[in-house]
Parts: sequence; structure tokens; C-alpha cells
Amino acid sequence: MRRERNSFLHRIVAGDETWARAFEPEKKRKSAEWTGEGSPRPTKAVRSPTPTKVMHIVFFDIHGLLVDNAVPPGVTVNGDYYASFIRNHLRPAIRRK
Repeated sequence: MRRERNSFLHRIVAGDETWARAFEPEKKRKSAEWTGEGSPRPTKAVRSPTPTKVMHIVFFDIHGLLVDNAVPPGVTVNGDYYASFIRNHLRPAIRRK
């Protein structure tokens, strides 16, 4: 019975979609700059977030990430897109495991 339960859990694949901004904000430590004593503080341009967002579709199993795919801009994610995605990306990823 225990072996059957483990076998079942190893076959589960879950998926999700999420939006991510298309830029990487500069870390405070990375932007640090040494200046001489009495020197004026360096000026920094303020970067505002870009309006561009990218949708990511991710699938994972009990061992971790199987597929992470950025949806191309302008593409509608619907049933046909998911069917194509499963056929062309997810199935090959599962077979490689």
C-alpha cells in the first residue's frame, strides 16, 4: 500500500502562471560607490518600473521545476495554447526525467 501511495505522488505534475516585470532592479549593495572624503555624494537616476510584464507558465513535480516558459508578448493564453504547450514543452520535459 505504501509503495502505491509513493508511486501516485511521484506522478503528480502541477502548473501555475504568474506575471513578472521585465526588468531587474539594481540592488542597493551593487550600486554602492566609494567616494573620497569630502566628495559630494554621487547622483543616481531614479529608474521607474517598466510597464512591460511577461507571463511565465511553470510546471513542477515532487522533485522540483520541470518547465519555466515565458509567454511571447501578444499571445493569448487559452486552452489551445495550453494544449500546444503540454504537447511541445511539458511532455518532453517529463520524458527527460
